[in-house]
Amino acid sequence: MTEPVLWPLDEHTRAKHRVLRAYLDAWIPIMGQQALRMRSFTTGAPRLLLVDGFADPGRYTGGEPGSPLIMLDALGSHRALPQIHDVEFIYLFIEQNPRRLEHLRAEIAKLALPANAHVTVEQGAFETTFGAIVDDVVGREQRLVPSFAFIDPFGYSAASMSLTGRFLDFPRSEALFFLPLSFIHRFVGEKARRRR
Repeated sequence: MTEPVLWPLDEHTRAKHRVLRAYLDAWIPIMGQQALRMRSFTTGAPRLLLVDGFADPGRYTGGEPGSPLIMLDALGSHRALPQIHDVEFIYLFIEQNPRRLEHLRAEIAKLALPANAHVTVEQGAFETTFGAIVDDVVGREQRLVPSFAFIDPFGYSAASMSLTGRFLDFPRSEALFFLPLSFIHRFVGEKARRRR
């Protein structure tokens, strides 16, 4: 059976989206101002990276915005935007399902984005796609630009904690990681059963 492209927004996800929005409402101006202060130590425009590792289609069946659109609106509607217009906000949205990816691209194409927002939508698994970026930066012995990653997998095994840990080793990198307790309980329960 083919997975649906869109599905209804549940209350649990709605609550996660409120947390995401509140986090970015604080993160964007703080990190934007820091990036501007660091401008004299870098070449080129100051940059910040925002990643949604499990982006989905961008909308729900009721028309509510998904996490990528919330992340973009957090910048586009922020009252601090005029003060941080010289900062490049680089968005990377990762989605594995090709039909959901195309829907997300179509949703983003409808938006009037700020001039300093640059969006890339990549098809692939978070572990592979973002892992390759982290590996490349580490391999070149460089630092990742200050970054925020929203990691909201469908299951415990969909997002490696080791990748998140490697990402968080970079200075000024933050992750908002949602992992339902039911997945942890199931994982711990499986380990206990295997020991018997």
